[in-house]
Amino acid sequence: MRCVCCNEALDDYEATRRNVRNNEYIDMCSACYSTINSELKTIDRADLRQDSDIVGIDFAIHRSNTM
Repeated sequence: MRCVCCNEALDDYEATRRNVRNNEYIDMCSACYSTINSELKTIDRADLRQDSDIVGIDFAIHRSNTM
């Protein structure tokens, strides 16, 4: 699966994140989701979370350095 915003491949944690209100998958990478996380509450699988999924890490720099 890919992020609907930037087309980045989603990891397992990102691919299972769902909207609390309608239970639909949001299909956004952590970098893109971090820009709206205060406005969109989600349900996730904490057991799948990786260090790179923690909000607050500068994802844009990390991802641009890995390309």
